[in-house]
Amino acid sequence: MSIHYHYSEFAGQEVIVSSGTSLFYPRHMHMRHWTLGLVRRGMAELENPAGTHRMDMGGFFVVPPRMPHSLCIAAHSELLTLCLDEEYTLHHTYRTPPGMRCFLLAQECKVLERMLDQMTRQPRSLEERQAGGKIRRLAQRLVAQPEQALSITEMAKIVCASPWHFLRRFQSEIGMTPHAFLLNCKIRRLRSLLRGKVAADDAAFLMGFTDQSHMHKLFKLHHNLTPRQFVLASGKLDGAAV
Repeated sequence: MSIHYHYSEFAGQEVIVSSGTSLFYPRHMHMRHWTLGLVRRGMAELENPAGTHRMDMGGFFVVPPRMPHSLCIAAHSELLTLCLDEEYTLHHTYRTPPGMRCFLLAQECKVLERMLDQMTRQPRSLEERQAGGKIRRLAQRLVAQPEQALSITEMAKIVCASPWHFLRRFQSEIGMTPHAFLLNCKIRRLRSLLRGKVAADDAAFLMGFTDQSHMHKLFKLHHNLTPRQFVLASGKLDGAAV
């Protein structure tokens, strides 16, 4: 198995090259990034709200920010993935990495996403819009402060709903359960801490995991790498364009 990360914090870019044994990335979302993938060899399957999509060699996919999805890469396959910060892409031009032709569709997909959203969105009452706004603000708070240990009861209180209604509304609005979403936020923050040379046990404590082994298990589930392997597989681009 081979996974390599090439990232630039300054430019909001990350290139991931995955190859070798079968890999599975469970349901998750990227809050700020467009994800563009190209199958360079073999086959991959992407699951999102629209269904399951198989891509053979030469096939590609585009996942917009905040879309829940999972990804399975078949054995003996190679996938090239480009992650782009949505705010940075509005103001800067990128050089396309070799073979990453799907990047050329990024701006078109941004327009298409807005069109599809307008076409499929059902009219909502004022109460539903207000409830949705509260849920989205809570989600942003969880992204910014994933280390806060908020219970379902506390989160429900923040959005002025019963725990039962809160769970339904959060799943409907965000596309993931509160627990899964918060875990997703914690794992993303762990990546930054680990790349910032924070020790794994300290990072686990800062993110509120019960112990390092618990964090280790969940991190490997989401990245197919241990925290140490992830750090070793990451190479910083020092702000240079990809």
